[in-house]
Amino acid sequence: MTDKEKKISVIIPIYNKEKYLERCLRSIEEQAYECYEVIMLDDGSTDKSADICREYAARNKRFVYIYQDNVGLQSSRKNGLEHADSEYICYIDADDWIDGDFLEELMRPVNNNSKLDFVVSDLSMDYPSKSFKLKNGVKTGIYAKAQIMEMVPNIILDIDKMSPGIIHSMSGKIFKKDILKNTFDEIIYRLLICEDGVTVFSYITSIDNMCVLDYAGYHYVQLEDSFIHRIEDEKLKSLIDLKNQYKNIAEKKMLFGCVNKDIARHISETFRILMGRSLGLKTSKRYVIPQFMCKDNCKVAIYAAGKMGELLKRQIDDIDGMTVIAWVDKQYSKFAPSKNILPVECLLELKYDYLFIAVENPQISHQIMVDLNGMGIGLKKIWILDTIDYYE
Repeated sequence: MTDKEKKISVIIPIYNKEKYLERCLRSIEEQAYECYEVIMLDDGSTDKSADICREYAARNKRFVYIYQDNVGLQSSRKNGLEHADSEYICYIDADDWIDGDFLEELMRPVNNNSKLDFVVSDLSMDYPSKSFKLKNGVKTGIYAKAQIMEMVPNIILDIDKMSPGIIHSMSGKIFKKDILKNTFDEIIYRLLICEDGVTVFSYITSIDNMCVLDYAGYHYVQLEDSFIHRIEDEKLKSLIDLKNQYKNIAEKKMLFGCVNKDIARHISETFRILMGRSLGLKTSKRYVIPQFMCKDNCKVAIYAAGKMGELLKRQIDDIDGMTVIAWVDKQYSKFAPSKNILPVECLLELKYDYLFIAVENPQISHQIMVDLNGMGIGLKKIWILDTIDYYE
């Protein structure tokens, strides 16, 4: 620890997570950054979570165990602030884990700028059979208040681009404790869905600056039995409360006029997803295109003419201001008659902002990236986009 390092409080709400808790706590204990404390907030667990927490608290003075009667995730996050002994806050879910440099990377901007209100990172989405990087739609860098407010209409959700400005999760972020306390006070509804999105929206409209990182050291573990994947009628009923909560925050901050469309779209999309899961509707893939790319006169090229290339081409054609100027494939002659596919070499003669690789297999995608870079195409232009399940 150095004199420049600021302390951070890591708050972990815990409810019956004995199966995953050891991995979570061990990943924090192994951090390269040393100036931290861990608030293990046991929300009335009935399994062996308490025993695991007490073991860590007994052997490591940085770990503090606190028990409370069951109040739920959001209330636990709020209660954790009362026990936090530092100005900066980070939340980690008990079934997630972090890379060894996670706190070091997220606290570096804070240590360089003591007035920084918010640090945002990407997430590693860990599924049972695969992992992928979920990126924020906002370009990396430091933003002042005026720039943040310009982003507000796209912070919640832009359905056309399938990308929020800032990932809605509370995970992978550094908050200021005093601002976060006021944020929690603005949340007047107890929501069964999208609590994180509402909280992040309220917080980001209250800050003076923020830093967005190109880093994904938080592993957001997607469990088959997690709450978000269990469909209940109460979640659908909670959509009204979700709408009212967004409306309350937006009106209080005089923002409703510029975000009402996005609020309506977000509610509509959430309803469609819940109903899709509940009714077992068929899903298809849709690309997640970062928000900062979707600007006027953005020219893109697509590599691959198979079904994923067709999907991406259709999606981009529906985005105002973004144009596909070239569609290429190594086997262009196979597709050229019907799709006007060009040889890959033509990319060297064209001007475009981004080159999207539309291949489903990650290993093949990365090999294509290496090959394109070997041809002389800069890596900053080449993008392998993530996909999400889209309920039809």
